[in-house]
Amino acid sequence: MKNQAGPYIAWAWEEKGTNFSEENEEEETKMLGVTALSNHFGVSRFRMNPILSEQGLIQKSDNGWVITRLGESLGGKQFENKVSGAPYVCWGERILSNKRLFETIKELQGSSSEVEKKQTSQSKQGFREKYVAKYRAADGHFDVFSSHNRILNHNH
Repeated sequence: MKNQAGPYIAWAWEEKGTNFSEENEEEETKMLGVTALSNHFGVSRFRMNPILSEQGLIQKSDNGWVITRLGESLGGKQFENKVSGAPYVCWGERILSNKRLFETIKELQGSSSEVEKKQTSQSKQGFREKYVAKYRAADGHFDVFSSHNRILNHNH
């Protein structure tokens, strides 16, 4: 007991056979980040987190994104950046087949060819029929012109 530093015994995590940071790194590499999701869906990586937030899967925190219960139920996992400590979320491959997310992204991208076909087939149309609100803004409402949405999304 001559070399005892204090009344408590402490072991380094590696000595106990458990290194939690390595386990999280392995789990994280098997999952999809925002960049992978944005590449898969063909959306800007800067728009992906707001889209996931609109779906109720994540929430914006002071310095990052935090997963919700719904997000956890769809296979999302919470992680933290080692350097900045900012929270972020990674997803299992199951998120790629989420119908609701897929439909929202398709709405955001717009399908102008369908709208053009409708306009040419009907000669007499009212304003709402002629100008279909097909562009979805960040706050969820639809607008007729993409330029309006760029301004609204920039300010949102």
